[in-house]
Amino acid sequence: MKCYTLYQYSFSGAFVTPSAIFLMESNTYEVHGVDPDHWANFLKQSLTNIRKWGFTVCLTAHSDNQTAVSSKLSGFSKLIDSAPRVECISATNNDGEAISSGKAWLKMKGVNDKEPVEVSLYNYSKSKKF
Repeated sequence: MKCYTLYQYSFSGAFVTPSAIFLMESNTYEVHGVDPDHWANFLKQSLTNIRKWGFTVCLTAHSDNQTAVSSKLSGFSKLIDSAPRVECISATNNDGEAISSGKAWLKMKGVNDKEPVEVSLYNYSKSKKF
């Protein structure tokens, strides 16, 4: 499980406040021992009360339906579907294996966005062969 926090700094370099939390591979948290009820409660808060917290929570997952992300989360399908999303575009190599194309669809209006924008992804070197 990976969790990253993006911090904002003032022009003087002083720490201000966290601006975002990135929850990587969020559909695997329960499998790795995170309590399903606590996880669902955290997700409910992050999906509904983010303006009160002052920062945004971003989830990454291989499946975007609420049951895949949390077995105890219910009633949030429409909210999850309406959230902005980045959908990676895959390609295949000469062996037929799926690889990154280096591009993605940015869907600001959610899963049913009729005008997605194709964007380039930053090319991070792989830390391991998948």
